[in-house]
Amino acid sequence: MPAEVIQLIVILGGLGLLLIVLGAISIVGKLPMNSLVGIRLPATMVSQEAWKAGHKAAGPCVITAGICSAAGAAAIPLFPAVEPPTLALIAVAAVVLCIIIAAGVASGAAKRGSLSK
Repeated sequence: MPAEVIQLIVILGGLGLLLIVLGAISIVGKLPMNSLVGIRLPATMVSQEAWKAGHKAAGPCVITAGICSAAGAAAIPLFPAVEPPTLALIAVAAVVLCIIIAAGVASGAAKRGSLSK
């Protein structure tokens, strides 16, 4: 297997693991407001309560994005007839879609969370 394909598998797998961990941390409410990771939208940045509400709601979507990325990494050696960049592109498109959905979910939950306080 060429080095480029191995790199693609490692990158997609690593991204998947990272997203799964971040999604799980978000669901349990342990992701603090920070400047490095998280869904930083005007609605989620209003307060700590809005941040937690948004991330708890978006956590399952982020985990789904991680699963899509990891599945893309696993698909590369399982489907040798399909070009690895094609499989990677499909996985990345699924991740982007999940993250866009997560942002919408987080924004709505954060707005509801900040209004109820």
